[in-house]
Amino acid sequence: MPNASAAIQFDYRPRVRLVANARALVKELCDDILSDPDAASRIALTAHEMMENVVKYSAGGKSSVTVELRDQDGRVYVQVRTKNRAGPAEVERLRLVIDQVDGAADPLAFYDAAIARSATAEGSGLGLARIRAEAEMSLAMSVEGDEVTLSAEAPVNLRERS
Repeated sequence: MPNASAAIQFDYRPRVRLVANARALVKELCDDILSDPDAASRIALTAHEMMENVVKYSAGGKSSVTVELRDQDGRVYVQVRTKNRAGPAEVERLRLVIDQVDGAADPLAFYDAAIARSATAEGSGLGLARIRAEAEMSLAMSVEGDEVTLSAEAPVNLRERS
Protein backbone atom coordinates (compact mmCIF):
# COMPACT_ATOMS: atom_id res chain seq x y z
CA MET A 1 0.00 0.00 0.00
CA PRO A 2 1.39 3.43 -0.84
CA ASN A 3 1.91 5.85 2.01
CA ALA A 4 -1.48 7.42 2.68
CA SER A 5 -0.36 10.22 4.99
CA ALA A 6 -1.97 13.47 3.95
CA ALA A 7 -3.77 16.27 5.76
CA ILE A 8 -5.58 19.53 5.26
CA GLN A 9 -6.08 21.97 8.11
CA PHE A 10 -8.11 25.16 8.42
CA ASP A 11 -7.31 27.63 11.20
CA TYR A 12 -10.18 30.08 11.55
CA ARG A 13 -12.31 32.22 13.79
CA PRO A 14 -15.61 30.37 14.29
CA ARG A 15 -18.17 31.80 11.84
CA VAL A 16 -21.28 30.17 10.42
CA ARG A 17 -20.58 31.16 6.80
CA LEU A 18 -17.31 29.21 6.77
CA VAL A 19 -18.95 25.88 7.64
CA ALA A 20 -20.66 25.21 4.29
CA ASN A 21 -17.62 26.38 2.32
CA ALA A 22 -15.27 24.12 4.28
CA ARG A 23 -17.68 21.19 3.88
CA ALA A 24 -17.75 21.68 0.10
CA LEU A 25 -13.96 21.78 -0.08
CA VAL A 26 -13.57 18.67 2.09
CA LYS A 27 -16.13 16.84 -0.09
CA GLU A 28 -14.36 17.80 -3.31
CA LEU A 29 -10.96 16.72 -2.01
CA CYS A 30 -12.31 13.42 -0.67
CA ASP A 31 -14.14 12.73 -3.95
CA ASP A 32 -10.78 13.02 -5.70
CA ILE A 33 -8.83 10.62 -3.47
CA LEU A 34 -11.36 8.10 -2.12
CA SER A 35 -12.81 5.18 -4.07
CA ASP A 36 -16.25 5.48 -2.43
CA PRO A 37 -18.31 8.64 -3.07
CA ASP A 38 -20.48 7.78 -0.06
CA ALA A 39 -17.40 7.83 2.18
CA ALA A 40 -16.55 11.30 0.85
CA SER A 41 -20.06 12.48 1.75
CA ARG A 42 -19.78 10.98 5.25
CA ILE A 43 -16.47 12.74 5.86
CA ALA A 44 -17.90 16.05 4.63
CA LEU A 45 -20.91 15.58 6.94
CA THR A 46 -18.55 14.96 9.84
CA ALA A 47 -16.49 18.08 9.12
CA HIS A 48 -19.71 20.10 8.84
CA GLU A 49 -21.20 18.88 12.12
CA MET A 50 -17.95 19.30 14.02
CA MET A 51 -17.42 22.83 12.68
CA GLU A 52 -21.02 23.75 13.57
CA ASN A 53 -20.31 22.62 17.13
CA VAL A 54 -17.24 24.85 17.24
CA VAL A 55 -19.28 27.82 16.00
CA LYS A 56 -22.04 27.20 18.58
CA TYR A 57 -20.02 26.26 21.64
CA SER A 58 -16.51 27.68 21.29
CA ALA A 59 -15.29 30.15 23.90
CA GLY A 60 -13.94 32.25 21.03
CA GLY A 61 -10.54 32.82 19.59
CA LYS A 62 -8.89 30.71 16.95
CA SER A 63 -10.20 27.26 16.10
CA SER A 64 -9.05 24.59 13.69
CA VAL A 65 -10.37 21.66 11.75
CA THR A 66 -8.05 19.01 10.31
CA VAL A 67 -8.89 16.18 7.93
CA GLU A 68 -6.09 13.64 7.89
CA LEU A 69 -5.44 10.34 6.12
CA ARG A 70 -3.00 7.92 7.72
CA ASP A 71 -1.85 4.33 7.49
CA GLN A 72 -2.46 2.17 10.53
CA ASP A 73 -2.12 -1.59 10.77
CA GLY A 74 -2.28 -2.05 6.98
CA ARG A 75 -5.42 0.08 6.55
CA VAL A 76 -6.03 3.69 5.67
CA TYR A 77 -8.02 5.78 8.16
CA VAL A 78 -9.47 9.25 7.93
CA GLN A 79 -9.61 11.39 11.02
CA VAL A 80 -11.53 14.66 11.27
CA ARG A 81 -10.38 16.74 14.22
CA THR A 82 -11.45 20.10 15.64
CA LYS A 83 -9.67 22.16 18.29
CA ASN A 84 -11.15 25.11 20.12
CA ARG A 85 -11.39 26.74 23.51
CA ALA A 86 -14.38 25.91 25.69
CA GLY A 87 -15.58 26.67 29.18
CA PRO A 88 -15.85 24.00 31.89
CA ALA A 89 -19.62 23.58 31.48
CA GLU A 90 -19.28 22.99 27.73
CA VAL A 91 -16.41 20.53 28.27
CA GLU A 92 -18.51 18.47 30.70
CA ARG A 93 -21.57 18.58 28.43
CA LEU A 94 -19.45 17.45 25.48
CA ARG A 95 -17.80 14.68 27.52
CA LEU A 96 -21.23 13.37 28.56
CA VAL A 97 -22.57 13.43 24.99
CA ILE A 98 -19.43 11.75 23.57
CA ASP A 99 -19.65 8.99 26.19
CA GLN A 100 -23.34 8.43 25.41
CA VAL A 101 -22.99 8.58 21.61
CA ASP A 102 -19.84 6.52 21.21
CA GLY A 103 -20.84 4.08 23.94
CA ALA A 104 -24.31 3.43 22.52
CA ALA A 105 -24.79 -0.20 21.56
CA ASP A 106 -27.15 1.01 18.83
CA PRO A 107 -26.05 4.37 17.41
CA LEU A 108 -29.32 4.69 15.50
CA ALA A 109 -31.35 4.45 18.71
CA PHE A 110 -29.29 7.27 20.24
CA TYR A 111 -29.71 9.23 17.00
CA ASP A 112 -33.51 8.86 17.21
CA ALA A 113 -33.47 10.02 20.84
CA ALA A 114 -31.25 13.01 19.92
CA ILE A 115 -33.72 14.02 17.20
CA ALA A 116 -36.52 14.02 19.79
CA ARG A 117 -34.39 16.08 22.24
CA SER A 118 -33.34 18.57 19.56
CA ALA A 119 -36.88 19.94 19.30
CA THR A 120 -36.77 21.14 22.90
CA ALA A 121 -33.13 21.43 23.95
CA GLU A 122 -29.99 23.05 22.61
CA GLY A 123 -26.98 20.79 22.95
CA SER A 124 -29.02 17.66 22.26
CA GLY A 125 -26.06 15.82 20.76
CA LEU A 126 -27.80 15.46 17.40
CA GLY A 127 -24.75 16.53 15.36
CA LEU A 128 -22.49 14.05 17.14
CA ALA A 129 -25.15 11.36 16.85
CA ARG A 130 -25.25 12.00 13.09
CA ILE A 131 -21.47 11.53 12.93
CA ARG A 132 -21.73 8.19 14.76
CA ALA A 133 -24.89 6.86 13.08
CA GLU A 134 -24.83 8.36 9.56
CA ALA A 135 -21.11 8.89 9.00
CA GLU A 136 -20.26 5.63 10.82
CA MET A 137 -17.29 7.19 12.59
CA SER A 138 -16.04 6.64 16.13
CA LEU A 139 -15.74 9.69 18.38
CA ALA A 140 -13.19 10.75 20.97
CA MET A 141 -12.22 13.90 22.80
CA SER A 142 -9.31 15.19 24.82
CA VAL A 143 -8.93 18.31 26.93
CA GLU A 144 -5.76 20.23 27.69
CA GLY A 145 -6.40 23.31 29.80
CA ASP A 146 -9.33 25.07 28.12
CA GLU A 147 -8.60 23.55 24.67
CA VAL A 148 -10.89 20.76 23.50
CA THR A 149 -9.92 18.38 20.71
CA LEU A 150 -12.80 16.42 19.23
CA SER A 151 -12.01 13.68 16.72
CA ALA A 152 -13.96 11.30 14.52
CA GLU A 153 -12.33 8.39 12.71
CA ALA A 154 -13.13 5.59 10.27
CA PRO A 155 -11.35 3.35 7.77
CA VAL A 156 -11.48 4.40 4.09
CA ASN A 157 -10.33 3.09 0.72
CA LEU A 158 -8.22 5.19 -1.59
CA ARG A 159 -8.91 5.54 -5.29
CA GLU A 160 -6.55 3.53 -7.49
CA ARG A 161 -4.16 5.79 -9.37
CA SER A 162 -2.71 4.87 -12.74
